[in-house]
Amino acid sequence: MKLEINRINANQLSYEDFVHQYLKPEQPLVITYSDIQKLKQLTPFYIRSRFEKETHRNIGWFDSELSPVIEDKFIFTPDIVQKTLARSDISLRPKPVRVWLQLGGHKTFQHYDGNSIHGFNLQILGKKHWVITSPNTPLPTVPFSFLGLVKRDFKVTPDNYDFYSFTTQPGDLLFLPRYWFHEVHCLSQTNININWVWTPSYPDISSKIGKREAELLKIRTILPILNYVSRGKYNDYGGAGKKIIKRYIRDISLFECLFRLMEEFYRIPHMLWLIQDIWHGVREFSEGNFRK
Repeated sequence: MKLEINRINANQLSYEDFVHQYLKPEQPLVITYSDIQKLKQLTPFYIRSRFEKETHRNIGWFDSELSPVIEDKFIFTPDIVQKTLARSDISLRPKPVRVWLQLGGHKTFQHYDGNSIHGFNLQILGKKHWVITSPNTPLPTVPFSFLGLVKRDFKVTPDNYDFYSFTTQPGDLLFLPRYWFHEVHCLSQTNININWVWTPSYPDISSKIGKREAELLKIRTILPILNYVSRGKYNDYGGAGKKIIKRYIRDISLFECLFRLMEEFYRIPHMLWLIQDIWHGVREFSEGNFRK
């Protein structure tokens, strides 16, 4: 079913309402900010110079520590972001801020974010079109990965998936909960976004993808050799490693792990059949990003 995403002006949304209606139920939301003058100060030149020593420049995004970004007079960090990242029931990685610079026509491949992360995504410059799919009606996944096991021209349909399709513009802050598949299209000539990410300290195995993630974590605990083929560092998972993993896997049985292994191996032939589409999708994501 195609769903309509809620849009709420930041001045009309209390933090308590955000927590009870969206954060805890893990439901997407677009929060709109009408005063976007601060956003206009963030130019591609400033972003490049500000993050020139950061890693991941070659694929178009930069990781940063939290404090320098909050203290940066040119970077607008909404109050709702600061309050959320200060919560006691979350885990932060050392660099929980990502800054994205992308050219028009850039497209991400279908995926959900690893490390069980929630995210805020603030549109600074340009426009992006999002298609996000519920973890209760998930896309098939590449074995032991968070990539969608689909062709490059795959389209989400209302007959098989629950999804939102919407556009963000400057001043829009998207709350994207963990495990939601997303595909993002850059509509403007130049696009800048800031992304803040965190991992809840508690699991959510009520959704299909949430349960899969917990099962894979337990399998990686039992069979450490799989950490070499899985994306994301096991010991750094969610910024807390084994401490948070123990909470995520405590209700997962060995039988569920065995069944999960069978499910993952069963999809390997399908993955091999689509390997060119997957490879081209990943390459398109990398090559289409903003370059120095």
